[in-house]
Amino acid sequence: MIAGCVDGGADSGTGTDFAVGTAGMDTVLIARWTTEAPTTGTVHASFGDEVLSFPESEAGTTHEVLLIGVPAATAATVTLEQGGEELASVDVQTGALPAWVPEMTYTTGTTGFEGVTLVPIVPDGGGGVVAVDGKGRVVWSYPPTHSASELIVRARLSLDGRHVLYNTPADSADAPGAVHRVALLDSSRDTIELTGGHLDFVEPTPGGYATLGWDLRELEGRRFAGDHIVERDPDGTERIVWSVWDWFEPDLERTWPPQYLADPEVEDWSHINGLAYAPDEDAYYVTMTFNDGVARIDRATGALTWVLANSDSDFVWGDDRLVQQPHGVQRLDDGGLLVFNRGYYGDPGSHSEAVEITLDETAWTADRRWSYADPGGIKVLFLGSAQRLDSGNTLISWSSGGQLDEVTPEGELAARLSTAIGAAVGFCVRVEGLGG
Repeated sequence: MIAGCVDGGADSGTGTDFAVGTAGMDTVLIARWTTEAPTTGTVHASFGDEVLSFPESEAGTTHEVLLIGVPAATAATVTLEQGGEELASVDVQTGALPAWVPEMTYTTGTTGFEGVTLVPIVPDGGGGVVAVDGKGRVVWSYPPTHSASELIVRARLSLDGRHVLYNTPADSADAPGAVHRVALLDSSRDTIELTGGHLDFVEPTPGGYATLGWDLRELEGRRFAGDHIVERDPDGTERIVWSVWDWFEPDLERTWPPQYLADPEVEDWSHINGLAYAPDEDAYYVTMTFNDGVARIDRATGALTWVLANSDSDFVWGDDRLVQQPHGVQRLDDGGLLVFNRGYYGDPGSHSEAVEITLDETAWTADRRWSYADPGGIKVLFLGSAQRLDSGNTLISWSSGGQLDEVTPEGELAARLSTAIGAAVGFCVRVEGLGG
């Protein structure tokens, strides 16, 4: 990328040069300037018929503003404005997307995407993370730096808004899984290890992380992999918040698949695969495949407060398809749940879907309020997620299908992002923006 800089000069009040360079990657820009007196400034980027305005710089004499949103391989003009007056202008050219980013097809439906979507890319041989804007363009990316056994599963924005977080799973119960933290400012990365961490993670407190981990035990001469929730505080202290073994036990009349890759003799029993955190409740929610269930866990005490499941459930319902191999859950503001049902592989009557479930925690009943299945009949092989957006639309990741849909409450397609064949997607998250 060729960036430029101009001297704002004394008359403009910038004090020294206004410069636009790269923030650790050729497709992301950063503007820097200084002022003689503490003040703020606003930066705009114009290209084609678009103008992007970025949040004001912090009050001070040294300023940095991230310009995430200018597409790759694009000529743009970046201007600095203060008090309604344009002080400086720079012409720049962003670099091309890296070769590992798969080709993506964006289809607009009723409204298009809003905000920025963090998408883990899961191709053969390892993957990276991309951020996609409201027009389906990749505006930020972090390259694959891990082996095929460390596929990236989930990406999130940190609570401080300054980092993109993603996880890679542990090889075994005693090995370290990791949450990786990539600084938006310069693309530097640091790694936080959590023992046995796999599949999903959350950041319940700033700089503190929780993830799913394996809990191996032996019963009647058989070895089983259960799951627990492990937390790591910012100071590195690690603790087990909750274990499935304290509340459930495997049905010894059946066998469980050998999906614990570290040891094929271990039966992968509980296969908990989704972890969510509700800050207003200080509660975790997990999705469990062994009983087609969702569980609510009090974070402070580690108590299992209720279970919505096809067996031993605290709730009753009349829809026998309400929860089917759930992968991913969100507690909704009205007390309901949004669950992604992966469905059953060999059952022709089963399909992948996002389903909204109402819960009556007095009468202990549950019911289907809304659901959406892909009209083309996608049945995902792994993962899958759903997120209710502030607009009321729902973002659905069809993981192994390499497809990301936003749908309206009426079931209409707002927009779709499809990756090239061979590139699946992980748990995706919509955020308002990056670098604000």
